Amino acid sequence: MNFRALFLLPAGEKEGTLKEARGVNLQRVWMTAGMVAALDLAYFLWFLFMPEGASPVERQWGESIQTIHFVSLLVMLLFFGVATWLRRRKTGMGVQFLLEALFLVWVLSLGISLATADQRVTNNITPFLVACVAVGALFHLRPPVALTIFALAALDFSLSLGLTQDDPALLLSNRINGITTCILGFGISYAFWRSFLQRRIQRVRIESQAEELARVNGELAEMAFHDPLTGLPNRRHLDERVRTEAAAARRRGTTSCLIELDLDLFKNINDRYGHPAGDEVLRRVAALLTAAVRASDTVSRLGGEEFMVLCPDTTRAGAHALAEKLRERLASAAFEVDGHVLHVTASFGVSVLPVEEGRDPIQGYGEADKALYRAKSGGRDRVEEAP
Repeated sequence: MNFRALFLLPAGEKEGTLKEARGVNLQRVWMTAGMVAALDLAYFLWFLFMPEGASPVERQWGESIQTIHFVSLLVMLLFFGVATWLRRRKTGMGVQFLLEALFLVWVLSLGISLATADQRVTNNITPFLVACVAVGALFHLRPPVALTIFALAALDFSLSLGLTQDDPALLLSNRINGITTCILGFGISYAFWRSFLQRRIQRVRIESQAEELARVNGELAEMAFHDPLTGLPNRRHLDERVRTEAAAARRRGTTSCLIELDLDLFKNINDRYGHPAGDEVLRRVAALLTAAVRASDTVSRLGGEEFMVLCPDTTRAGAHALAEKLRERLASAAFEVDGHVLHVTASFGVSVLPVEEGRDPIQGYGEADKALYRAKSGGRDRVEEAP
């Protein structure tokens, strides 16, 4: 990841990255506001019951700290309430960014106010240091935003410190320390933003790879279980469906049937009009068969010009009637291919799907095939049943 990418997000990633960052920041505004409000209450009560006998300077300092924490308590409760409300509703990123910016400004202002008040009794700037580290570590800020916030905080701190610190040497030292603290806060923010971006890019890449893998696996499954020419289930898929249906029919106590069909003299079409024309006829036949059967039936291509129809919950008579319907529709269909009108007929064999315990239902293929052979021998374009 280069330095420029940290400042200028790619257009395709900007919205998603900022949306995720806003979501995390909103959660942390809610969490931090609640925690700081609890601390404000504790400090307010501590200084409210400050022991008597303190010096006037200490009392003035205590009153200042007490006032700052009281105001902060009210503001933090307001932030906590607004963040709670926003977490329960879908709002635009602009509203979330406004809340986030105001909250960070307030946190840094709180640190500046406490450090400024502390100059009456001590020359440390710990509250400002804590505020800068907290802002840098807890919130996902784009480097330009973080740089602006910490630069303004350094300026505000330098100006505010002069209100209570009269010693020029200490004032200069603390101003330098304050600027250093802002640089530290920005460095922490930069490091955490970089880490956030790297994690997000890695996660997005993994998710993209997972989606691509799922797509490829789906295509492989489609190729493994479907005929590439017609899109129909292939023999492997049909075998699974037949075994599943046989077990279900055995439990239900119902009859299911197989209809095998083979296009008559199909080689003549390939020889006369070419294999591309023959392929188109096969596709049209597959569509005709699929449209003519029930949604519960399975039409599959066994290979070449052979097809099989699995008919669940269908009697022998029902399967024979369906085969006759398919035969008639094929015989009356006209397929226009490359300027030629082609007609095809088919021979059909019907068998009952074996469902007996211990018998392989795939054996039903052989019975249907024998019936189909009789239909071919009997003159084609006809339906025969297995004994």
